[in-house]
Amino acid sequence: MITLETISNGVSASITEVLKNVSAVVNVCGVVVISSVADAVLEVLKQYVGQARGVNHCFQQDAAFAAQLREWGYYFGIDAPITYPKNDALREAIATIPLERLILETDAPFLSPKDRRGKQNSPVYIPEWAPMLAEIKGVSELDVAAMTTTNARSLFGF
Repeated sequence: MITLETISNGVSASITEVLKNVSAVVNVCGVVVISSVADAVLEVLKQYVGQARGVNHCFQQDAAFAAQLREWGYYFGIDAPITYPKNDALREAIATIPLERLILETDAPFLSPKDRRGKQNSPVYIPEWAPMLAEIKGVSELDVAAMTTTNARSLFGF
């Protein structure tokens, strides 16, 4: 898997070329999308609908962005920011995405869960935000664990 780790205003022009190359040669493309270039990312990805699949790593966009990627078959990585008290907009956006399109992931060593802010993040903390996802989706934590595991296996082919 090729992951584009950083997108910022200063590189929005070059990101188009990077994403074109990534989408053309890989089956899975993880993308961190920063709000300031979300429209540019959508413009590139729409050229490869049906040819590429992937995950919006560390999803932090709005429901409209999610709807577009969902229509194209992408998955959404749910990380620790779901636990941040002031992140109601993110939780509302996640509520619009079917559980069948979500995976639990981490942006370790960054973006630690609420109770560990300021400390290094780790994949072992994923169970700390799974309950929040279960609450948002109105299902049990076991349902979240089972479905997100199935989704990850489907996405990554294992």
